[in-house]
Amino acid sequence: METVFEVNPKIVVVRISGYGHAKHGGGLPEYSRRASYDLIGQAFSGWPEVVAFPDTPPRRVPLWAGDYITALFATIGGLAAYINAQKTGKGQVVDVAQFEAIARILESYFTSYLNAGILRPREPNKAASFQPYDIFRAKDGWVAVGAFGPAVYNRFIKALAEATGIDPSRYPWEKCAATREAVESQLGRELDEITRKWISEHTVREVEELMAKYDVPCTRVMRVEDAVNHPHWVLRNNFVEAFDEWAGKTLKYFGVVPKFTETPGKVWRGSPPIGGDTEKILKELLDYSDDEIRKLKEKKVI
Repeated sequence: METVFEVNPKIVVVRISGYGHAKHGGGLPEYSRRASYDLIGQAFSGWPEVVAFPDTPPRRVPLWAGDYITALFATIGGLAAYINAQKTGKGQVVDVAQFEAIARILESYFTSYLNAGILRPREPNKAASFQPYDIFRAKDGWVAVGAFGPAVYNRFIKALAEATGIDPSRYPWEKCAATREAVESQLGRELDEITRKWISEHTVREVEELMAKYDVPCTRVMRVEDAVNHPHWVLRNNFVEAFDEWAGKTLKYFGVVPKFTETPGKVWRGSPPIGGDTEKILKELLDYSDDEIRKLKEKKVI
């Protein structure tokens, strides 16, 4: 690493590992040498314990979420270090530990314990300290409704009054939704029962439309088959096509996130074969001749 910085003092090196490098970020050297995968990083961060339901074992978050989170932190760190190098002329090593990237999003759990000695219990979908904030069973599927704070709550109560005929004044925010005690009170539980009963008797679409009318955050819980056919997803170009050299045919992929107005990204190809870009890089970027490339092939370097 020292040699690299001698050649180019402005270079930014992003090192990603399961536990971080003791030399760059501190920690126990023996842990720095440990292997990791998405599951291992999740487990060491504490995430499986936090996301499990109260009556289930620790839960692995699927779809390699830990790997994606780690990559995002690495990207942010690398860009920040790059900007600093452009300003100061000095590069640096960005040490990204997989378990720390995941643990960073669990911040409130750590601060609650460190500052108040509070071990936050596992939580169900339903929020404990305000309502409604849950995933509800509708007549034909699942729908999420969230009303946080008095302004949104009051809009929700008006919507529920239109739907069920309840008297909105009977369910003030302070007595039904402002605190854990209010949510768990007899009046708070009554409101929850009314909400669940009405949603269970109506379709997801009906619930969405009523909540949208009163500007209450609400959406169906998407399934993959819903998302790929939903006009909002489609019109944002979230599904694109590109030729995949491994498969030998055009495949469909998820599009570019986020969207850029001036420099829009593009998925222009699928998976290239191993070494598929080697000659192009050697020729166009490094000015290697055909003879030099041939010799590298003969030596099995490439």
